[in-house]
Amino acid sequence: MNSLIAYVGAASLLFLAAAPISSRKPATQPRGEPKIAFSMKRDAQYQIYTMNADSRRQTRLTATAYQERFPVWSPDRKKLLYGSEQTDHWELWVMNSDGSSPMRLTSGIVAKSPRSWSPDGSRIAFESSRDGNREIYVMRSDGSQQQRLTNTSAEERSPAWSPDGTRIAFQSVRGENYDIEVMRSDGSRRTRLSSSPRYDGQFSWSPDSRLLAFISGRDGFDGVYVVRVNGGETTRLTTQASLNPAWSR
Repeated sequence: MNSLIAYVGAASLLFLAAAPISSRKPATQPRGEPKIAFSMKRDAQYQIYTMNADSRRQTRLTATAYQERFPVWSPDRKKLLYGSEQTDHWELWVMNSDGSSPMRLTSGIVAKSPRSWSPDGSRIAFESSRDGNREIYVMRSDGSQQQRLTNTSAEERSPAWSPDGTRIAFQSVRGENYDIEVMRSDGSRRTRLSSSPRYDGQFSWSPDSRLLAFISGRDGFDGVYVVRVNGGETTRLTTQASLNPAWSR
């Protein structure tokens, strides 16, 4: 079937058709009424809430004297991963979707940037500067078996697990050069997918894990491009300034 990529262009939300891709079911089907997790500063600090899609039944899940932000649903929608400043710097915590059983997962400085659940919900990819440089790490969903996957002089950011669970895409920053790379989920077979002297980032996996849509400024403006993860030419899809590509699922 054909898939769509949504992106922001000229102050509007647009869609474009991509190459045909295979149909793929999500790792776990959502159950019950969908909810939105978000952070809101109702009191002195941002706290995490959930609500229904019509804004009814807003429920506060955290109640601390510290910032609690950046909630990310687990694939089965039973848990929320989030960032907390309870230790004077950002750490990753997890709790049940009703706010019960909050548990700290990390004990080293964690970046506020995106982190990613594996499709089966068993592992989490994140970035941390605990060893002096921003690198990509993975751990079990209970915080055990933390392992650094990258170890270079570059800053490695924004890990994103592929839908099939075999690879992790991330951004590698060397000075003013922002590139996109991909590696196996164990850190092996690292491959650079972009090498433009301009910004490359804001990437999104196709549902079949074969392509990455991303933003690049290589042609003088920020446009949407796609690249095959296993190698091949990069193709520009938009001819006007564009941002935030996101594949349909």
